[in-house]
Amino acid sequence: MMALKSVHMRLGETLKTLRSHPVPAEIMDFVANQDDWKKRVRELRYLGWKIDVFTPKRSNRRVSTFYRLTEPRAWPDDPTGVIRRYELERAKRNRNR
Repeated sequence: MMALKSVHMRLGETLKTLRSHPVPAEIMDFVANQDDWKKRVRELRYLGWKIDVFTPKRSNRRVSTFYRLTEPRAWPDDPTGVIRRYELERAKRNRNR
């Protein structure tokens, strides 16, 4: 996983590997190896991925966030490029409102 250059692919492959199991935020943080990794996870949705984010209640009051992949999609040739183009198009649509 860590050999993949794209942070999107590292995060996505981690979710695929552990599919149907909750993946702790700490693992996602480690795999991403960058500060804005939560945004990168959200961006996977631009590729059509379905990802649940949840914070189960615990009796010890400690809060932990988990991610679960419910529906992956095939990787495009350049996932980061696709996401960048999606964000540019979205920004154009928002300006024209």
